[in-house]
Amino acid sequence: MAYPSVNPNSGEVFNHFARVSSSQFKAAQSDVDSCFQSLTLKSFTERLSVLKKAAKLMRDRRDNLALLETLEISKRIACRVGIGMMNDLALQSERLEPNNEQTNELTNEPANDPTIETTGQPMNNSSSKTDVIEPPVWLITGCSTGIGLELAKQAIESGYRTVITARDPSALEGMGSTDQVLVLKLDVTQADSAEAAIKETVARFGRIDVLVNNAGIGYFAAVEESEEEEVRKMFDVNVFGTGRMIWAVLPGMRKQRSGCVVNISSLAGLRGFPALGYYNASKFAVEGLSSALRQEVEPLGLQVMVVEPSGFRTDWAGRSANESKLQIDDYSATAGKVRASLRHSAGHEPGDPVRAAKSIVAAVASGNPPHHLLLGNDAFEGAMAKLEHLRRDFTAGEAVARAADFPEAVLKSADRAE
Repeated sequence: MAYPSVNPNSGEVFNHFARVSSSQFKAAQSDVDSCFQSLTLKSFTERLSVLKKAAKLMRDRRDNLALLETLEISKRIACRVGIGMMNDLALQSERLEPNNEQTNELTNEPANDPTIETTGQPMNNSSSKTDVIEPPVWLITGCSTGIGLELAKQAIESGYRTVITARDPSALEGMGSTDQVLVLKLDVTQADSAEAAIKETVARFGRIDVLVNNAGIGYFAAVEESEEEEVRKMFDVNVFGTGRMIWAVLPGMRKQRSGCVVNISSLAGLRGFPALGYYNASKFAVEGLSSALRQEVEPLGLQVMVVEPSGFRTDWAGRSANESKLQIDDYSATAGKVRASLRHSAGHEPGDPVRAAKSIVAAVASGNPPHHLLLGNDAFEGAMAKLEHLRRDFTAGEAVARAADFPEAVLKSADRAE
């Protein structure tokens, strides 16, 4: 059955739920999902309000099965779009008194036996229990400043159970631990620290639904000017730190067959810039790692999103980025110019970390996050320019590329194409 798009402010969407009889429920789940997804509600409050109204409508109609169906749908929607706790809905279903003599006025079917197994468990007439859907658990690295800090605030504001981490937890004063918030010390360059953070999170909340690998540092130097010690330090945070967190979190996500890994990359992970050669290399590595990981875990029900921001008002170009002591005059017009520009623009970048954080949360909450999330006008323009440059280069070299295979391999490929 097909459900049209509906006005979220009307009662029409709620009537769709009521039209789904017990015999149609399983077959109609995907259609009801599509109907619900047609709502253009963005905020947590608006989404929760819709579900509460739906539950109230069903309670007022004294229609047990319809309410349970609404709850079941709400659970799955909540898991996918990140709606917070559904306690109010669960409590409403528990308070509902059975009335077996009623009929469903829309389907003209007898009222349903309250022991029907709509959620896999029979209801008990005297004390029915409905599983409470808890908010998703977000673990975010590098929360002391910038996008990481704003992400932590947005996750908390969205009602999510949030694990906020930093190498120095004292930097997170004012965001103290509560029933829904856990503050942890985490150094992603240390495997023991990464594993401990995962264990503490699971011990507290029972699972991890979203891992955000945000911790990262910069380094400004022409390739020839770069110091190996500084480069290794940066790679240990940006690349191997990301890998350590992924290694630690994947066993649990695989077991629960759900979860989302968000890796914060950069426009510099898509195109190179003078003075950022090794930083480029670290973010290109994150891009490649994310692409391979996505192909490995998507069949298991997991998701991977890589975020590519351009310049944002964070501390990245300030104290979070070192630069080489050696500066070669021959690179003053290229790497030197870019380095000076980055330092001068620090604190004045066009990107808003709050808007970036909201975009990331919304993308994950959609249930179908993009593989790549560009953030900032410069990111979009820069990425599109890179695509065009690649297209021109690839097209110009097509004949050379195709001529590099053994002739018999080319023939076999042509035969397969036919």
